[in-house]
Amino acid sequence: KTVYQNGAQVNTIMNSDALEYVIQFQNVGNDTAFTVIIKDTISDYLDLSTLQIIGSSHNYTWGIYNRTLQFTYTGINLPDSATNNIGSNGFVSYRINPIAGINIGSQIDNRAAIYFDNNPPIITNNAQVTFIDVTKVSNQINNARTLTLYPNPAQQYLQIRGVNLANQTVSIYDAIGKLVLRSAVTQQHTIDVSQLDKGIYSLEVAGQTLKFVKQ
Repeated sequence: KTVYQNGAQVNTIMNSDALEYVIQFQNVGNDTAFTVIIKDTISDYLDLSTLQIIGSSHNYTWGIYNRTLQFTYTGINLPDSATNNIGSNGFVSYRINPIAGINIGSQIDNRAAIYFDNNPPIITNNAQVTFIDVTKVSNQINNARTLTLYPNPAQQYLQIRGVNLANQTVSIYDAIGKLVLRSAVTQQHTIDVSQLDKGIYSLEVAGQTLKFVKQ
């Protein structure tokens, strides 16, 4: 499970801009999974009224039960990884805002339980972010060679924001690390990703690696 803010993967935040969570799942069993259920308990530091579902690899239904966000994939027929490694993967992503007035040092924890048919749940890592004081890191931010991607998730084009990328080449890798696209950065800092399949990808450019979701 990963968390992004303004297109960049984060573990600290300085404002209440929306957070984007991506939950990846893979059937590493020995047979097809017919139903996948994801249960994600939402932190009290996140504002449920701002929740937006922004992408998924497969058709689903969803609901909120108390503060548990549930995605249900009925009839997903997800092959096992030994039979079809790429096809055994899936993902879902959503956007949500932190509540106003979070105290400095507060931690927003987020992990999910993933159920494959009647098997015990797989518990994801904790996608934790810490609310920090902007005044203590402003100089670091001003001097950092930080890149962000927009929009994320993307449908047709990605725009790279940040340092000067003249004469740079972008390499994009799929979820299993296979190179799927290599392209020079245009003057507009845009990359055409329209031909990529839905999924989660890593983008490498100028010595940095960012992740994005292709819808």
